[in-house]
Amino acid sequence: MNCPICTTSIEVNYKELNERCLCGDANTQSLYANFSSHSPVFISQKIEENIQEAISVIEKVVHGDSFKKSLIKDSLLSVKNSDGGILSCYDFHLVGETPKLIEINTNAGGFFLNYELLKSSTICCSHTQGQNIENLEEKIVSMFKNEFKKNSDKKLETVAVIDENPETQYLYPDFVICKNILEKNGIKTFILNSKDLQIIDGTAVYDGITIDLIYNRLTDFYFKNEENQKFIPLLKSKTTVISPNPNDYILFANKANLPFLQNEDVYKDVLSHNEIDTLKKTLLETTMVNKDTAEYLWENRKKYFFKPINGYGGKGAYNGKGLTKKVWEYISSNSYIAQETIPANTKNKQIDGKEESFKFDIRAYTYQGTILLLGARVYQGQTTNFRTLGGGFGSVFITEN
Repeated sequence: MNCPICTTSIEVNYKELNERCLCGDANTQSLYANFSSHSPVFISQKIEENIQEAISVIEKVVHGDSFKKSLIKDSLLSVKNSDGGILSCYDFHLVGETPKLIEINTNAGGFFLNYELLKSSTICCSHTQGQNIENLEEKIVSMFKNEFKKNSDKKLETVAVIDENPETQYLYPDFVICKNILEKNGIKTFILNSKDLQIIDGTAVYDGITIDLIYNRLTDFYFKNEENQKFIPLLKSKTTVISPNPNDYILFANKANLPFLQNEDVYKDVLSHNEIDTLKKTLLETTMVNKDTAEYLWENRKKYFFKPINGYGGKGAYNGKGLTKKVWEYISSNSYIAQETIPANTKNKQIDGKEESFKFDIRAYTYQGTILLLGARVYQGQTTNFRTLGGGFGSVFITEN
């Protein structure tokens, strides 16, 4: 790799590594190399600890009765027993060693790909270490079994990973890796178009086979599409568990929840003084776009990033700095939040022999509030994407400082 900073005996911190380490050979031999940025992202042990602390505090609030009562009511949903389902993810930018929450997702794309890429990564600097993934496959299998055990005393035997036309999805290999892990551990797994499943008396069936658990990757988060309404009875099923489900989404990932997290009434009775301080440091100023806030937000639009409350993958999101009046009319007449803009973190790498700057965010993949894996999304442009030469998932390496 011949990177001078990686071989130096001088102690180097994570910021210097992101600025000066130009290594770009990571994952080149992986089956999934095209999803990789081929360049690691560095964070300190303190940042790793701060991210876990922030997630723990947020989940403590989310599970509190005051927060649940503040949510938008929907007759189909009950958030009493929801805890995020299979694989949530928390996206952060960093200000120094303080993580700043961008959003929470219950459709945690890229977890399995990040795992495979991390396995094939070579630690390129003597000052860093990889994440501990030694027992991660065991934790993955336990996660699926635990989700099924919530509703059944049976042994988990069959899983269906569902999406809309999964084989056409960009992250389809994510599903394939999941299937391979589960089947290696004795759980028959199918990757299916959601249309392929029948729901008979509260049980999912595929080609005559009963499905014990559905790993749901649909972006129709509330099952509002006519075809997906058949899944609603599974919310109370004792034979087929669907995870994550709309209950998980409304509790954790609906972006309209972000303003509620800042409301003292929903956290004052559940958090200690230190935890309140952590929450305040973690959250960005976020407000709903409505008739009461529209005038202020338009006048101060350059300070904000505007996102649809049920959006995903950056779709329909707008940076206020380039906002036109026509787009603003659309935003203000639909369901949007305005979130304080915070610059993305950056790292440098070489592209065709030329040093270039790339942005990145940190994605913490979790189950029941515990981090399973950290990944980074490396990109250029306004939002995370996989279209930039040199962009993609970046393996996260940990430094002592």
